[in-house]
Amino acid sequence: MVNSDANKKYVVVSAPGKDEQHAFKITELLIKLYHARPNSINFKNLHAEIMQRFYNIIDELNLDKSLKLLVTNTFSNVKKLSYAKLVSRGEYLNAQIMANYLGWHFVDTNDFLIIENGQINYVASQLRLANIMHNDDKIVFPGFYGVNFNGEIQLLPRGGGDTSGAAISNLLGVDKYENWTDIDGIQVVDPHIIKNSVKIDSLSYDELQELSYMGLSVFQEDSINPLKNKNIPLVIRNTNHPHRLGTTISNQNSSSDITGVIGDQEYSLISIKKYGLAKETNNMIAILNVLNQFNLEIKCMVSEFDSINLFVKNIEK
Repeated sequence: MVNSDANKKYVVVSAPGKDEQHAFKITELLIKLYHARPNSINFKNLHAEIMQRFYNIIDELNLDKSLKLLVTNTFSNVKKLSYAKLVSRGEYLNAQIMANYLGWHFVDTNDFLIIENGQINYVASQLRLANIMHNDDKIVFPGFYGVNFNGEIQLLPRGGGDTSGAAISNLLGVDKYENWTDIDGIQVVDPHIIKNSVKIDSLSYDELQELSYMGLSVFQEDSINPLKNKNIPLVIRNTNHPHRLGTTISNQNSSSDITGVIGDQEYSLISIKKYGLAKETNNMIAILNVLNQFNLEIKCMVSEFDSINLFVKNIEK
């Protein structure tokens, strides 16, 4: 898929995922390893399982055996690694493996991607990236992590692979960002619920952001703005069926009246009633202040003359 198109120059990879033989993603195993009691049987088993997963990938692809030594050295002293560094090693090693497989260069995101308080500093990242890039390089980057200004590994929120790919696309000013997943594109409805769902051929950035915010799990909503800011088209495609066209996201709205139908669970409805409630601005300000104090996320608000109905998340607070 990559080498078949000479225009493809950059790849951002995630950690190995789960499949028919493996019930857990590597990232999940690394999190378990971090929390396991050192020297326990569980710790030793997790440690061995993670290393064997990478050994198997290297063997199956018939890659340079020095990669096995890299895996061994990476996990030789995991008890001293910070949470962020340990959990990010799935992406780090997978990017090394992919670079070796493709014959491309490996560039570590901790050399340029600046993350502060979970957010990417684009100005600082751009300056660092400019110092290490060459126009003729074909490069594999690990996703999900970067560093702070002190050089400490920092993780992006889960789904950080999407965010990393979008951020690096923004920094490099690419012509197109392809996000390869295990689906043919974005469906009008959830195909796990409605069989024979129809694929959406095209969406606007705003439409995708709204769908993602309301529960669509295909692409992280925080990853859309870096692409939108530079008008970089996003194409969501299926790794298992590379010849299918997928869904294209750009600044053009979809042509249909209804773009998609999204559902989500674990909402709670707060209904507040008082005569003339919606007419009094101070009432609304007071209600929003209370919700803010408890960090309740409002997904939808409907007001009438004497009532306000709020759909919120995190109601256990």
